[in-house]
Amino acid sequence: MDSFHVRTDDRAAVLDAIDQPALVSPATNGWVSVYPVSGTDNAPLAHDALSVAVDAMVVAFFCFDSDIAVAELAHNGEMVTLLVAAHPETVTMMMGSVPTAPVLAEGDHFKLWADLPAWISRLGQVDTERLMDVLAKDLTEPFAETSAIGLLNAFGITDERLTTAYRFLVETAEQDGFLHTSTSR
Repeated sequence: MDSFHVRTDDRAAVLDAIDQPALVSPATNGWVSVYPVSGTDNAPLAHDALSVAVDAMVVAFFCFDSDIAVAELAHNGEMVTLLVAAHPETVTMMMGSVPTAPVLAEGDHFKLWADLPAWISRLGQVDTERLMDVLAKDLTEPFAETSAIGLLNAFGITDERLTTAYRFLVETAEQDGFLHTSTSR
């Protein structure tokens, strides 16, 4: 995954829970974002394990070349639900099958699958107006991440946190309040 977003204001708990190099954001809107260092020998950071270590909801977000955007929600070590925006052929190619979640919207270039009641019941506070705005838009834009990011914005995860990755943060991280986890654990 490109980034992880932990539903907490306790950045110290997130820092303590991560056992590999990563950048960790300050808390914003009740979310702490984690950007694992890519290209290391470490095992991939597991959002399900992170959800146990911090005792919080964790959203893992992945986007590949604007063709597919996936957000997985984990809690208590289990994947609770997911959100997928992509063309059905891309989903089948990259995930093996199309999601079982309902299709929330369909456009010229992709479909948006999500079990919205599961997201709302687990994450609680939601900007309903923002959510309805995303779902009401004509999905003719060819970028899968636009709708996925719009839905996640409704839960308070900012565009900036969702549209970046570790490699883009390295030079500005310190001035933006990000902390590096220890690389010697």
